[in-house]
Amino acid sequence: NMRNFIKIMAAAAIACVCISCEKVNNNATIPVPDGCEAVDLGLSVLWASCNLGASTEADPGTYFAWGETKKKELYDWNEEGQYLWGAYSTSLPTYGMTKYVDSLVGGDGINILEPNDDAATKNWGGKWRMPTEAEFYELVDETKCEWTWDDERKGYIVKGLATMNSIFLPAAGLFDENELKDKDLCGYYWSSEVNFMNCYSPVELMFDTDIFFVNCYFRKCGSSVRPVMEKE
Repeated sequence: NMRNFIKIMAAAAIACVCISCEKVNNNATIPVPDGCEAVDLGLSVLWASCNLGASTEADPGTYFAWGETKKKELYDWNEEGQYLWGAYSTSLPTYGMTKYVDSLVGGDGINILEPNDDAATKNWGGKWRMPTEAEFYELVDETKCEWTWDDERKGYIVKGLATMNSIFLPAAGLFDENELKDKDLCGYYWSSEVNFMNCYSPVELMFDTDIFFVNCYFRKCGSSVRPVMEKE
């Protein structure tokens, strides 16, 4: 199961700071909830205090396929799920992906989401965006952040050691096809970057109750998004 997958894939464990929030873009599809803050953990960016689509910090929020900006009923490749950027195929050098593919195999060479395909930017607007791979590695850097499992709320309190401010990351699980898996056991959070070695698998922050790390997972799956913004 997915929980076992997380333990097997545990290769790179590395680890994470509060300022007040930027107000919502009135045209946003999913509004920034009241009380949302841009939290200073002492890292290179500010981290939102709740997931995209959530109403509170412990709310799982909305699940997104990578490079898509709306929720849907079925998270799959180009069947009924209609993943926006192609259908997985091992017989093609691009693996069937039509955007965000290495130019060495005939792709566009874009490895980071454009604003229109970034769920955080598209929905919350303003300066919000999805985190980069490097920003996730900061978050799991144990010299910078302390991760504490909260068994009551089912997720991690991530405290920035430089500022002692913290955020909460719920173990929201993920959608594969039409099934929500690993709710309250594991967290899956999309970065804005794709791994060109396997362009069907963008970079993702993953955790369960006793490990957290940065890895990659299938684009088609519905994962959480935790927005960030640049420091002024």
